[in-house]
Amino acid sequence: MRACWRPWFLCGKDRNVMKSSPVGKIYRFLISRQFAVWSLMLLAAILIVSGALPNLSTLTEKEFAELERSRPILHWVSSNMQMRELMRSPFFLIIPGAIWLSTALCMIRRLRRSEPSFRTPQRVGATDFPEVSGVSVDRSLASVAEQVASVLRKRRWQTREISENGTIRHCAQNGARGFWGSIVFHSSMLVLLLGIVASILGRFDAEMILTEGQTIPFNEDQMVRINGKGRYAPELPGTMVSLERFESRFAQGKYPVDYAAHLSLTDGPLSIRKDAVRVNQPLHHGRWQIFLHRYGYAPRFEIRDRSGTLLFDGFVNLVFTRTSQKDHFDVPSLPLRLEAEVVPEDGHKGGLLISQSPTPENPTLRIRAIANGESIGEQEIPVGEAAEFGAYNIAFAELRHWAWFGVVYDPGYWLIVVAFTLCVAGLAHRFIFAEKWLNVKVEAQGGGAVVSLAGHSRYFPALFEKEVEEIRRQMLPETSDAGTNGGDDR
Repeated sequence: MRACWRPWFLCGKDRNVMKSSPVGKIYRFLISRQFAVWSLMLLAAILIVSGALPNLSTLTEKEFAELERSRPILHWVSSNMQMRELMRSPFFLIIPGAIWLSTALCMIRRLRRSEPSFRTPQRVGATDFPEVSGVSVDRSLASVAEQVASVLRKRRWQTREISENGTIRHCAQNGARGFWGSIVFHSSMLVLLLGIVASILGRFDAEMILTEGQTIPFNEDQMVRINGKGRYAPELPGTMVSLERFESRFAQGKYPVDYAAHLSLTDGPLSIRKDAVRVNQPLHHGRWQIFLHRYGYAPRFEIRDRSGTLLFDGFVNLVFTRTSQKDHFDVPSLPLRLEAEVVPEDGHKGGLLISQSPTPENPTLRIRAIANGESIGEQEIPVGEAAEFGAYNIAFAELRHWAWFGVVYDPGYWLIVVAFTLCVAGLAHRFIFAEKWLNVKVEAQGGGAVVSLAGHSRYFPALFEKEVEEIRRQMLPETSDAGTNGGDDR
């Protein structure tokens, strides 16, 4: 008894009943190309609309409030269709889930219906080139048929011979293994969709900042920003992480060669590991990856009043890395704002303070102080020295680096890598072993025979035409110089 290739809920039923039943209609729609196309178009449309809407995370508080007040509908749509929120919604998972189910059903259907030994071409009478017809040879029907079969076997063609009414037909097939390339390719789509769903549900993406010498717990409370956390994302381990030092190397004093942030991970008194994070070289800590995003300078300010009372003492992470860039910060509990610029190596040229090197060998801090909205002075302070600014004495005590890290866990990463590998392997296998069919008909005519050829190839028809011409010459060497297709030399 032939095995039923249909799903269990359709097996054992009459084919016409199956097609007309609601379940059968749903099944046929799921495995149709139309369903796949419309699902992909819907998914693309949602992503395009989401990308075109205002990104609320980049708006200032004032812009956010203005959008909410003046365009409430756009604000509501943007809030609910932000890419980050959209990918966490169950509705968004329905589409890739439906595509996965459709692809899986199609693969099962193809596997159950296929005959790996021999697949008769659906276009047995079709040809990708003008049919080579009516080539007459002065040999017997049996001799020509044997020569045809021998050539096809030597060229590794699978053949099926059909004899009827003085005619011998060889239905030949090559590249049947290419079928499995298609199966591997579609398997990659299934693995890719699983990887996407795994990333949506389990991905964790956050950012943290560390200053040299600073130690913090490796947990969510210490993250400066959490870009995304899937519903089933694991919790951070809570070990202690510290930035021991940051190194930057430059060729000829100006061309960046290497940036390295040396981290130490500890669990109580035990040191787990010490390693460096470099550009494009993340640190793997368990299932988490720590990436280096950027770095900057963190000068230590000591601010005192005229009586010498210490008002502020701490490192401030200034957001700039190149010279001639400035940043500012408001001193806590004081009506004081400092605009600062770090010049890594002290140097004067033409009466102006300039940077000789991006490496902080002898750094100088250019400070402009603003108190109660009015400037109270601008001076250049070498490291370890202080200067008077109105009622304040400001010292540039020390210079360190800060580093900005990305912390990522993505359970779908390796699934996507495997999917890409399977996709490339499947496509390569599919094109290397392209399916081709050849129909060779040998008819008796008088004391000789007449040979006709027709063929079909899924890919590369021009190359297949040349291959068929070579096959004809091997089958009928005595006609190698003769014309084909009605006497026209091909």
